[in-house]
Amino acid sequence: MNINEVSLFALFGILITTFFFLLALSINRTNGLFFSRLPKQFLKDSNNPQYELEREFGKKFVAIVFKIFPPIFLGFVFILILSFLFHQ
Repeated sequence: MNINEVSLFALFGILITTFFFLLALSINRTNGLFFSRLPKQFLKDSNNPQYELEREFGKKFVAIVFKIFPPIFLGFVFILILSFLFHQ
């Protein structure tokens, strides 16, 4: 693996972790409800107890992403910085 491939790997990792952060932020903002729902339908379903399982899953997903992904994101940033420092 040359330094350009390492840089691309780090950039790809940063993009993927950023995507998961944004997804988790949007799910957190909607109190766990996010999947396959139009905004008008979301307003109707936001207090419906029928969607409690989806709400619980969304909250667990957010907790996992916010716990696991920050060190991974920082690792990719560190790799990217090192690849720029050692690029000739």
